[in-house]
Amino acid sequence: MLTHLVRQGGAPRVATGHSVDEIVNRAVEFIWNHSHAFVDVAEVVAQTGISRRSLERRFTKALRRSVLEEIQLCRLGRAKRLLTETRVPVKQVVHRAGLRSHQQLCLLFQEHEGMSPTDYRELTTPRDGQRQDHRSHTGTPQNRKSN
Repeated sequence: MLTHLVRQGGAPRVATGHSVDEIVNRAVEFIWNHSHAFVDVAEVVAQTGISRRSLERRFTKALRRSVLEEIQLCRLGRAKRLLTETRVPVKQVVHRAGLRSHQQLCLLFQEHEGMSPTDYRELTTPRDGQRQDHRSHTGTPQNRKSN
């Protein structure tokens, strides 16, 4: 089964095989449209009208990750864009990416990128008109495949 995210009007939409899970879509759209705020799982659940357990199951089935993991990927993507495309100080990136502390940002980068936010900025900042590549710094969810 192939699971992927399709961009329509900004927020990604989840497609699983030939069907689309509208509840997961709504949740993902809410997460990505509110990535600048301190969104938590309870707020996402409230937007869907179903129980947390049901939403977590649907996320796992459609995306192979939890609601919290989607929130974290969204925050990471926003932080990466801010670090790469702006000169906003790292302390401001923390709050603009919907994170509560500098430590949380550092842990997120260490876990997903293997480096600090400052090192990531240095690596991905254009030099002489060229951007250096490192993994994926698009700030969008990556396509997922499952068997």
